[in-house]
Amino acid sequence: MNYYLKEIKPVNSRSNKTGGAKIRDDVEKILSKQNFTSITLPNIPRLGNIDYISISLLNHYRVKRLWQKKMAFLKEGDNLVIQFPLIIQHSVFLKRVLKSLTRKKIKIILIIHDLESLRVTKRRDISVLKQFILNKEEKLFLKYAFKIIVHNSTMERYLIKQGFEKQRLISIEIFDYLISNFDIKKFKNRKISKDQPIIIAGTLRYHKASYIYHLPSDVKFNLYGVGYDEKIQQSNVNYNGAFSPEELPYRLNGSYGLVWDGDSTYSCTGIYGNYLRINDPHKLSLYLVAGLPVIIWKGAAQADFVRKNGCGLIIDSLDDLKKLKDSISEKDYLLMKKRALKISLELLNGCNLKKIIESLN
Repeated sequence: MNYYLKEIKPVNSRSNKTGGAKIRDDVEKILSKQNFTSITLPNIPRLGNIDYISISLLNHYRVKRLWQKKMAFLKEGDNLVIQFPLIIQHSVFLKRVLKSLTRKKIKIILIIHDLESLRVTKRRDISVLKQFILNKEEKLFLKYAFKIIVHNSTMERYLIKQGFEKQRLISIEIFDYLISNFDIKKFKNRKISKDQPIIIAGTLRYHKASYIYHLPSDVKFNLYGVGYDEKIQQSNVNYNGAFSPEELPYRLNGSYGLVWDGDSTYSCTGIYGNYLRINDPHKLSLYLVAGLPVIIWKGAAQADFVRKNGCGLIIDSLDDLKKLKDSISEKDYLLMKKRALKISLELLNGCNLKKIIESLN
């Protein structure tokens, strides 16, 4: 039998106008359509102050007991899909659970959304204890997984260097993007053309995307997302507000979707900028599902995907945007748009994850 772990998110843990939960929800919908049954893990409210060690350990123990109870019925030959990182990060005692599952010859299929060892644990505001727990959790789940679904070939090579066998790793290349009750009329109503502004969508908070406050002045931009400080908005920037992940594709008006992150417009720098070297940013899926050609940093892992599929442009510095944008003919732009629309159909139908799941059966 095939199962997937469904973690119930804590109340108000995520804004409904960010994409953080979108990718997990889409995975669950695709798995359900592939006849996977959910094993629901309810949110366990924390006891006391998490910084108080004895209470913290008790929270971790309660999570372990919940996992044991919920998974006791699994038997040899069953498949269990787990999305990683976990939403509820109380995993200190989960080694015993994972070990027990593998001993029973239950196959754990891990879908990687983020490698926190390369992202969160690099932040200065993260305590040493939390860094230790996150790193330990990551190694633990990777160790006991039968198969690991990674973002791309770059992430695959990174994990091989970390000692994980190539045959355990499967690259998804790009994550799907489902839209419930897709409305083709709303989709066609947008202004998508070569001469429209460049789109930047996603989390616009300063700590993640401070480059947006230093954008080149010779190109116009349309911004969408949470956390933007309109007090320091440039004259060539139009902020359009934040929308739910399923509404956002209908709202994107522009020429290209920009895949960029970090502190600088010269290159993708800082923790989040460098993270683009290995991960699949969900905003790439967002732009392509919206039928938009993209512009992506040349150092990003997904630059290979864009190049291979001919659905956008590769750029070194944002200072080159105007020159690059002006160099593209109308014919070439329409061809990139056509290719983006072709990929859009695949993402809307969950084709990428479906293909992997079918190959495992």
